[in-house]
Amino acid sequence: MDSGFSGDMIFLAFLVLLLFGPRKLPEIVKVVGRFVAELKRANSELRAHFSREIEELEPSQPAKTLGSLADNLSKSLETSKRLGERGA
Repeated sequence: MDSGFSGDMIFLAFLVLLLFGPRKLPEIVKVVGRFVAELKRANSELRAHFSREIEELEPSQPAKTLGSLADNLSKSLETSKRLGERGA
């Protein structure tokens, strides 16, 4: 899994610094941090929901299906996160 720290992130940080200045930077970082925390919480809730649904549908093979579903969900969330960062 990618750590999220790349050339794009450095560029965005530099752009935010230029646009808003150093005084607004801590406030912006807090907002971004809250947004990331909310994404992680939603991801966790969604995984729990899907795992419960899978257990109800297929009690004989939930671990195998859940693993692939969780991987697909993680990839989708990472993609949407990257798209959101590019659009912001």
